[in-house]
Amino acid sequence: MTLHAGQTQVSPRIGVFDSGVGGLSILAAVKSQVPQAQFTYAADNAHFPYGTRSREEVIKLTAATVRSMLQRAHLDVVVIACNTASTAALTALREQFSVPFVGVVPAVKPAAATTKTGCIGILATPTTIAGAYTRELISKHAAHTAVVCVGSRRLVELAERKLRGQSVALDDVRAEIMPLFNCAGTASGPSQKVDAVVLGCTHFPLLIDELKAAAPWPVAWIDSGAPVAARVTHVLGATATTQERATEASDHLFLATSLADTEALLPALLPYGFTNIEHLPLRA
Repeated sequence: MTLHAGQTQVSPRIGVFDSGVGGLSILAAVKSQVPQAQFTYAADNAHFPYGTRSREEVIKLTAATVRSMLQRAHLDVVVIACNTASTAALTALREQFSVPFVGVVPAVKPAAATTKTGCIGILATPTTIAGAYTRELISKHAAHTAVVCVGSRRLVELAERKLRGQSVALDDVRAEIMPLFNCAGTASGPSQKVDAVVLGCTHFPLLIDELKAAAPWPVAWIDSGAPVAARVTHVLGATATTQERATEASDHLFLATSLADTEALLPALLPYGFTNIEHLPLRA
């Protein structure tokens, strides 16, 4: 967002939703592009994780949390910073609410454009891997590329552990990602080495150091942070509802549907401008 002579800096109100803390990776990317924004983060940690829930459950839970968040804060745009919720619920959310939504989808297109070996991996939750939208992305953008899909719930749990200051064993990470590095090739060609991996869950960039260390050879790890931030900036540029005001760290609001086991998160939230965690009761 560029300011011109005579303009006052605005602080748009941006909502970020995830079932846990994985959306912080998206928030960081958006904040780098819109540093003056006021952020409201809503985590449905009472029903975490979403990655193994049915599509119907994900739609219901996401809508309930977003509804409660919008009743708590007036927002200019809401980022569904959860691949599972984006692929399952984004259409339903746009039908139910008038606020603009920006979703997060697996970065299959840039991965297919990046690969030199013709083989990419997609690392996501089981629900995202099994979803029709992911299959459509592969068919549209990687039809002539060998694709290895791996669904992992365990990596989501490990990312949450890391944010709480708990140790993450490389062997645990390695066990989850090794299937990515067994590429069967295409029908017309031999096996190739994976050289690009899509991080199809917003939790996974939080483990980027562990992923790099555990991989058997270097690959490009591709997440959706930059494209989402660009889309949010575009949406805000087309929205005339932002208000002129100064934004301080205390304006940022972190909401959780359960306060159990959240105290350990506070040190990790401070760099993002969140100084406390408030309860968000769900409203159906």
